[in-house]
Amino acid sequence: MIRYFLADLRTGRNILDLPVLTGRWSDVLNDAESIDVTLDMQDPDTIALGLRNTASPGKTILAAAVGDRIMAAGPIWVQSYDRDSKTVRLSAKGMWSYFDHRQILPVVALTTSTGAFVVPDPSDTTKTMPNPALNTDLTNLSYGTIAKRWLQQAQAWTGGSVPVVFQDDEAGTFERHTIGTDFKSLGDALSQLTQVENGADFKFQPRFTADKLGIEFLFRSGSLAQPQLASTTTHKWDVTVPESVVSNLTINNDASEMASLAWLTGGRAADTVLVARSYDPTLVDFGYPLLERVDGSHSTVELQGTLDSYATEATLAGRGAEEVWSFNVEAAGFEAGVGDWCELHFAVYRPTEGEGVALYPGADVYPSDTLFPSAGVIVGSPGDPFMPEGGDYRRRIISLGGDEKGETVKIQCAPSRAA
Repeated sequence: MIRYFLADLRTGRNILDLPVLTGRWSDVLNDAESIDVTLDMQDPDTIALGLRNTASPGKTILAAAVGDRIMAAGPIWVQSYDRDSKTVRLSAKGMWSYFDHRQILPVVALTTSTGAFVVPDPSDTTKTMPNPALNTDLTNLSYGTIAKRWLQQAQAWTGGSVPVVFQDDEAGTFERHTIGTDFKSLGDALSQLTQVENGADFKFQPRFTADKLGIEFLFRSGSLAQPQLASTTTHKWDVTVPESVVSNLTINNDASEMASLAWLTGGRAADTVLVARSYDPTLVDFGYPLLERVDGSHSTVELQGTLDSYATEATLAGRGAEEVWSFNVEAAGFEAGVGDWCELHFAVYRPTEGEGVALYPGADVYPSDTLFPSAGVIVGSPGDPFMPEGGDYRRRIISLGGDEKGETVKIQCAPSRAA
């Protein structure tokens, strides 16, 4: 049974259950969850909640839970009332979205004169430079602890402390230097740390407090040894068995981001120009034409090594089309989480009983990675005509979703180089 409720954004307390007409939630890897509900303003129980005030946008958390497990939670950003239909819609995003509204700045920025954000350059008195007292410089840390330091700095501002708790520190070899006058969005900075080569996964994991009277968010991050956040359990489903718990399977391949050659630029915000290039011959070696990608979105990057890391990740990710599988599974007993691994089994397709099956033409020339598993044979099973070779397909769960009924969970998954 799915449960939707409200809580105070600053404290995580004052939980208030909602009698929703409709509700949807989704949890996404390395991004903010989404929660949307509609409530009936002709229902006396709903009217008594005083939603105009108790569900104030920017001040209130909306959450979806099954039992003691919170599936998605975060600040309400939109409250919409429709007088004709007598309904209220509440739309929220995960806690990550709150930090889209925070900058990487030390507390002293609040009281520093705006005229002092730029100071004379000591090496050349005819020039000015950003005030170094407003910079955030972090060294010798893991990506997870760099992110933690940014978040803790944001929490130190008056009114900036939201119910986020942290894992222990982890030393490392990485560094990040953020200039105050860049006004770098903390939410964007977190996203970019997930996109570098060997970048860590991040998750604001909502959970009930120990007394069950509040909600808090554990900021989880991948470690140096294991950058990906995933359960040790691989969740397995058989797609082609009779009465399978899997339904509504779709497979979408999008080649828009495929690239063998990536060009990235950065440094312009610091009056310098950096260029990074990465070339990966994998696709060209397998007969694809040369595809290029240009990315100028890293203007605040000042270190060549950091920009090179983004470029390397772009060509690694560009080795194949973006392949996303979507399907539903029965909610009863469901335990998988975003970032976990799953395995879907397809029997070999047999259009006629006893007839042999020819694999797709040229199968042996594809790269030998997890996109193209070995065929498996189950005699007498019908298989699937789009996947005639059958086999076990290992994928990483990138999104979960559900509705107010709570009968099924929608899963999106994709291949990963770490499979």
